Amino acid sequence: MIFLLNKYNFYFRMKRKIGCLLIVLCILSNINAQDNFFPYASAVWIENNGNGQFYNIYSISTTTSGRTYTAQENAIEQGGGNWQSALFQGRDFGSHAANSHTLLFRGAEVKTYKKNSGNVCSAKVFYVVYPQGQRPSSPSFTEHNIAWFDNCDLSIYLFPDDPGHGPCNESGYQKWQSWASGGVGHLTENTVLDLTQMKEGKYTLELYYQVNGSNTVPNGCSETVYINNGGNNYKANFTVCPVISVASVNQPTSCGGNGQIILTTAGIENGTYSQFYYTDASNVTHSFGNVQVFNNSATLIVPSGTYNNIRYESSVSGCSPSIAGNVILSDPPLPVISSITKSNATCFGTSTGWIEVTVTGGSGQYFFSKDGGITFTLEPHTSPYRFENLPAADYYIKVKDTKGCEANNCP
Repeated sequence: MIFLLNKYNFYFRMKRKIGCLLIVLCILSNINAQDNFFPYASAVWIENNGNGQFYNIYSISTTTSGRTYTAQENAIEQGGGNWQSALFQGRDFGSHAANSHTLLFRGAEVKTYKKNSGNVCSAKVFYVVYPQGQRPSSPSFTEHNIAWFDNCDLSIYLFPDDPGHGPCNESGYQKWQSWASGGVGHLTENTVLDLTQMKEGKYTLELYYQVNGSNTVPNGCSETVYINNGGNNYKANFTVCPVISVASVNQPTSCGGNGQIILTTAGIENGTYSQFYYTDASNVTHSFGNVQVFNNSATLIVPSGTYNNIRYESSVSGCSPSIAGNVILSDPPLPVISSITKSNATCFGTSTGWIEVTVTGGSGQYFFSKDGGITFTLEPHTSPYRFENLPAADYYIKVKDTKGCEANNCP
C-alpha cells in the first residue's frame, strides 16, 4: 500500500491498478491534469425553522476551456458574495423542540466535472448523528444516494436550476441532487432525516461524500473520490429540547386523597426523573419527587392544591420546558349542615331526648357523630338523621360523607 500525501489532504482517491490498491491524497483546488473526473462543489440542504437553504461543504476553483472559475463562482450557496459565510462545517443550528419538525436534513448536492476519457457514475452522502463530544469509535453511517440532476446548459453557460445554479462552459459539468430527476427537485419536500425526532440532548450531525467514476474508461465506475475533510469529515451541531404539556387532570376522589396531573413528555427517555418542579403560592419551588416517564407520558400523583409553573429541567439539553399558568386540584365538595333541631329529655334522669341533623351537598350519604368526631355511625345515612333516646348532656355534632369530606360549619 502506497500513500502519496500533499500538504492540504482534503480527500482521497482510491483506484485499482494491476492488483494493487493505490490511495492518493490530493487537494481539490489543484486538480492534477490526469484527473478526468472530480467533484468541485458540494452542499447540504437544511431547513431551519421553516427556512431552507444550501450550506456549503466545500468549493474549489476550476479551469476549463481556458476559463477559470473561482471557488466563489462554483459554490452552490453564494453566501452573499462569500461562499464560506454559509458553511455547514462548525455551524450550530440552535435549539429545537422535540418532534417540532423545525430542523430537517432534506438532502445534498454535488457538482462534478468529467473530461477526456473520464466518467462520473454516482454520488452519495453518508451521515451519522451522535451526542456532542461522544463520537463512537466506529460510527455507523447511513448512506443516502444523490441522483443526477442537471447537465451544463451550454446555451447560457449555467446550470438551469435556481437556487445554486452556478457557471459552467463544457458539457462535462454535471450536478447531482437528492431525489432529483431531470431538473425536478430543489429539496423543498424531500426529507432525509427529521433531526427533531431525536430525544433531548445536544447532538452532532457528521457527514462526508462519495463520488464514483473513472479516469480512463468513458463508462467505467471503478474509482472512488471522497469529500471528507482529510478524513475528519464535516460536522455541525444542534440541540433537541424536551416538551411538556398537560394531557389531563384527575381530581382527588376523596378529601385528603391524591389526584393526578398527567403530562405529555415529548423527547424524554423512559425512566425515573427528579427534575420535575412546581412553584407554590408563596413562590417557593418544590420537586415532585421521583416521576416515572413512560412512552412520552408522566403522571404526577399529588393532593389538592395549586401547582404553578410546572417545569422539567433537562440535564442533557440544558432546556427547561414549562407549562404556562397553573393547575388546580380540588377535593370533592364538602357536605353542609343546614339545620340542627332537638327535643330535650322530658324528665331528669330519663333518655327521651333527640337531635335531628339535616345535611346537604357532599356525596349524599353521611356518617354522623355526636361526640365531636370521636365515633361516627357505623353505616352511612341519608339526611336528615336523628339521634334518639338521649339523656340530658352536651353533644358536639360532626358530619362527614362517604368521600371522607367533613362539614366544617355548625348552624
